Amino acid sequence: MHAKKVVLGGTFDRLHAGHEIHLSEAFALNCSVTIGLTMPSMISHKELAEVIESYDVRERSLREYISTKWPKSDVSIDRKSTRLNSSHTVIS
Repeated sequence: MHAKKVVLGGTFDRLHAGHEIHLSEAFALNCSVTIGLTMPSMISHKELAEVIESYDVRERSLREYISTKWPKSDVSIDRKSTRLNSSHTVIS
């Protein structure tokens, strides 16, 4: 089975090695990648929510990282405002 699309979601606060591995695995499939970036309304209840980077900062960091590592990728970043799990990956 060859995946056509990978969907993953999360907060992506301060990109770190775990995020990089998760993204690398998604982009290694050479398909369309959609990232659901968690909206502030979904993180306000988290412990230390006040120190989580703003949505704009997280989105910019994610876009910069992706454009550096996978400049020709088919990627979209959408606002994640509903919960499946705190982080999820769907391959179709």
